Amino acid sequence: RLGNQIFEWAAGNYLSRRHQRELCLMNNKALVKIFKGPISGDHDARPCLKRHNATHTNKIPVVKELGWARYTSFDGMLPPGNVHLFGYFHSYRYLEGLESDIRTKLVHRAKDALSANLNLDAVRETLKLRRQVDALISVHVRVYGKQNPPPQYYANAMNWYRAYFAKRGQRVGFVVVGQNGPNGECTKWVSDQWVFQASDTVVLKGERSLGSDLCLLSRTEHSILSKGSYGWWGAWLAGGLAIYWDQMRNASAHTTRARATSFSADDMYPSTWQPLTGAVEKTSNAYIELYPRGYAVSETNRTDYWPPLTALRSVCAW
Repeated sequence: RLGNQIFEWAAGNYLSRRHQRELCLMNNKALVKIFKGPISGDHDARPCLKRHNATHTNKIPVVKELGWARYTSFDGMLPPGNVHLFGYFHSYRYLEGLESDIRTKLVHRAKDALSANLNLDAVRETLKLRRQVDALISVHVRVYGKQNPPPQYYANAMNWYRAYFAKRGQRVGFVVVGQNGPNGECTKWVSDQWVFQASDTVVLKGERSLGSDLCLLSRTEHSILSKGSYGWWGAWLAGGLAIYWDQMRNASAHTTRARATSFSADDMYPSTWQPLTGAVEKTSNAYIELYPRGYAVSETNRTDYWPPLTALRSVCAW
């Protein structure tokens, strides 16, 4: 999966610098195809392995991460010489200190950028005919496996953004980007949900590439995540506000026992990203101030925490 490969590449860059070793990336064909890079080990890892006399990869010792979505520094864990690091590496902590470098390399190639820009132009034009929109929020939807965010989660997240910007005299629009499983489950699920029928919402339809959709997600101002690494990267590249399903912090949302027991939400999600429930809100006030976990809020200190948008955004070059 594309999101997994980006995490592997980003974590590999971080760990190779931390431990002063060269990164030989074994699985980067999708990254090279989608991003301009340069991506470490472009096209072929064999020259890199040859430089380190590691042509027989099955003889290289394997060291595994501590758990899925659990940051692992590998300090004191690596043998001398070549080593094969094994894992998913789903943690924002591998990006710390390398954000600018990663963003400059994850620039989409022209074909995907053109497709994303055309889709975005069509979405903005459709919304403009209905109402003025000051901020465009992407809604990534993934329907796969047993545990998926319910429609009410998306309703809560969209209502939060509506209220948040209404308080500032602004209006928002939403673009729904569905990520299909092997049987196209997402397209049908999205079309059946009442939450995506609002006049301020546009659902992307038709065949699109993974690169094009990721580029589009990165070009919106703010994000609503479902589950999975692909939507995570869309939100991170966008660089704005981000809301994720709070059940991702609970073991019941994960597909295997091993993942459930090792998962660390504090490692996977930046502290400024906010978890939101999928339950029906009992309050009549749809707007709830959200603050990073552990941030103390008093009645006399209710200033907005989320910082203004910066220029550090993924660039979809033509």
